[in-house]
Amino acid sequence: MVVALCGVLVAMLSACALNSPDATSWRDDAAQATEEVAGQLVVAGRIVEGALEGRVPTTYAAVAASDVEESANQTAQTFAGQQPPASEREQYDAVTGLLSDAGALLAQARIAIVEGDVEQQLLDEIQAVHSELVTKQGELQ
Repeated sequence: MVVALCGVLVAMLSACALNSPDATSWRDDAAQATEEVAGQLVVAGRIVEGALEGRVPTTYAAVAASDVEESANQTAQTFAGQQPPASEREQYDAVTGLLSDAGALLAQARIAIVEGDVEQQLLDEIQAVHSELVTKQGELQ
């Protein structure tokens, strides 16, 4: 009886273990996540640029910035929830750090747009983080 219970317990614990993708699959997922968030930064950059130049109504810019932020955060959260292979732990930390930086920057953009306090420095920071994501994406492929 005890042996049978131990067997069931082992089977249950095995079923609950996180599956770690192989390094190639994980790198593909990481490259895709960086590409998606980099794309969201491009959109945010256009919104901020339009706001700086007075070409985009504040209400539209605020809604668009919120949508971009939500999409990027969803991508980051989904990726961060994946178990990296042990060989990719350092890359995992780098990618999730960049995705987090991008999310924080997108939140800053939304806040600045709503408050009417958009500055060129924000656009410069968006472009810089975009470049870092594109570079990381290249490293992952």
